[in-house]
Amino acid sequence: MSGAQATPGQTIAGDVGGPDLVGVSVSDATGAQRVLLGMIGTPASPDYGLKVISADGTTVVIDGTSDMFKIMATGTQTQAFPGSGSNTNFATIGGSGSSVLQFMAITGTDNSSSANTRAMDVAQAVSNAGVVQFEAISTNSISGGDNRIGLTAHVGSVAPGTTAMHRWYLLIEAGI
Repeated sequence: MSGAQATPGQTIAGDVGGPDLVGVSVSDATGAQRVLLGMIGTPASPDYGLKVISADGTTVVIDGTSDMFKIMATGTQTQAFPGSGSNTNFATIGGSGSSVLQFMAITGTDNSSSANTRAMDVAQAVSNAGVVQFEAISTNSISGGDNRIGLTAHVGSVAPGTTAMHRWYLLIEAGI
């Protein structure tokens, strides 16, 4: 089946177990290989799957042995800044297991009545002589065998009179 050419809309089937043990390969107009379906390893170390090579040379491999992160759970939380000290709002994610999973959060503060986020990431006000005025902090911990997502609104020296907020993502590693 080596060297077969497909026209638009045509499907070409080949013997993956042929002498080259490759499978189906697709090249662009310049002759550069762009897609390989079948054996993507070597005969000495065979691995089968789908390999896609972009024009800039980056490669995506789907072979059943690679891992990626999938979103297990996501949500939003808000927490009003107190007059002083700290307040934390927790969300417990049931069934998430007894180990801390990968966690990502976009944290900010709202200083409007329309809940428009004004600052992103770890929200920290401009310091005054090295003293943090206020900050919003996103955390992940284990409680009772489940992951617990926290949003803390902390006032150091000046209460902003606003609300801390975040969108969080709990990620789990999975094979593709």
